Amino acid sequence: MTTEKQLLLFWLLFGGFHLLLSSGPARGRLIGGFGLKTFKGAYSLIALATFIGLFFTYFHGKHAGPLLFDRSLPARHVTELVMLVSVLFLSLAHGSKSPATTAAEMSGDRPSSPRGIHRITRHPLNTGFALFGLAHMLVNPTAGDWIFWGGFPVFAVVSAIHQDRRMLASGVPEFLSFYRQTSFLPFAAILSGRQTMAWNEFRWQGVAIGVVIYGSLRVIHPLAMGGFN
Repeated sequence: MTTEKQLLLFWLLFGGFHLLLSSGPARGRLIGGFGLKTFKGAYSLIALATFIGLFFTYFHGKHAGPLLFDRSLPARHVTELVMLVSVLFLSLAHGSKSPATTAAEMSGDRPSSPRGIHRITRHPLNTGFALFGLAHMLVNPTAGDWIFWGGFPVFAVVSAIHQDRRMLASGVPEFLSFYRQTSFLPFAAILSGRQTMAWNEFRWQGVAIGVVIYGSLRVIHPLAMGGFN
C-alpha cells in the first residue's frame, strides 16, 4: 500500500471513529453502559492511537507521491501569517467557555452566551486546526503532503458540523441559545449583527502565550522538521 493510501486510511479511521462514537445513538448507549468518564477515556485513547498511526505514517514517508506544484517565497510568507493566526485561535480557545466542550459536559457548567474568541467563531479550536492544515498545504507540494495536511481542515469542518447537529438534537437549552448567537465561519455572526466584538473579554495572557508559542515554533521547526528558512 502506498504512503498516500495509508494516510487516507488513517484519516478515515481517525475521523470515522470520532463521528461514530460521538453520534447520538451510539454515544448514548456507550455512556449508559460504561459511564461518562469511561466513555471519554476510551474515546480519547482511540483518537490518540489512530492519530499516532497517521503521524508516524506521514513522517516516515514525508513528501510521498507526485509533485503537485513548486514552492514559492510568497506562499511561505502567507504560511507564516496563517500559522500565527492559527496559533492565536488555538491559544485563545482556552480563554473562554463553550457549552459544547467536554469540560462543560463533565462539570455541568454550560454558558448560554459567548465571550471572547467565541464571539468570533463558535469553534475556535476547529478554526485553529483548519488554518494549521491550510498553512502547511501552501508549502508542502506533494500528494502525500496534501492528504496529511488537507485532512486537518476537512476534519475540522466535518467535526464542527457534526457536533453542532448532535448538540442541537440534544436540546440542551444553553447550547441552543449559544448557537443562535454565534457562527462557525469566523466573524459571520458579527457581520450579520447577531454578535458584537468585546475586546475586554479577551484574555491577553492567551494572546501572549500564542505569540510565545509561535516564536518558539520559528526556532524549533527548522531544527526538527525543516522550513522557516
